[in-house]
Amino acid sequence: MSKKQNEPDSLRADSGVSERPADELLHELQAHQIELEMQNEELRQAQISLEISREHYVDFYDFAPVGYLTLTDKGLISEINLTGATLLGVERNNLLRHRFDSFVTPEDRDRWHRHFLAALNYDEKLSCELAFRHGDRTRFY
Repeated sequence: MSKKQNEPDSLRADSGVSERPADELLHELQAHQIELEMQNEELRQAQISLEISREHYVDFYDFAPVGYLTLTDKGLISEINLTGATLLGVERNNLLRHRFDSFVTPEDRDRWHRHFLAALNYDEKLSCELAFRHGDRTRFY
């Protein structure tokens, strides 16, 4: 068996690897490194921009003068701003994953369920007026 047959494919001269001079390969690697550094800087700038945008959103959402909340498709509170938590009379962390309908008065609960199902099934703007109960069970609108 010849020495060439014992070499792994990756080391054989005929394996498709060009025999370019080392300085040419080094130059190519340096060019790729510069390109990667530029892409990395672009990613850093995008990340900073996203963080600024997120902070703006958090300020807008959390400190809005009206109550905002986001519900899951099961009617659980997944997000609520500080005003919303204050209106419901419960600490915000205790509201997450809590059923929103538990704050709707019993008299309006059927109306709420119909409205919620319609909102899930249709892509149109809907409105509904409901009476709510604070965490201490006092009523508010």
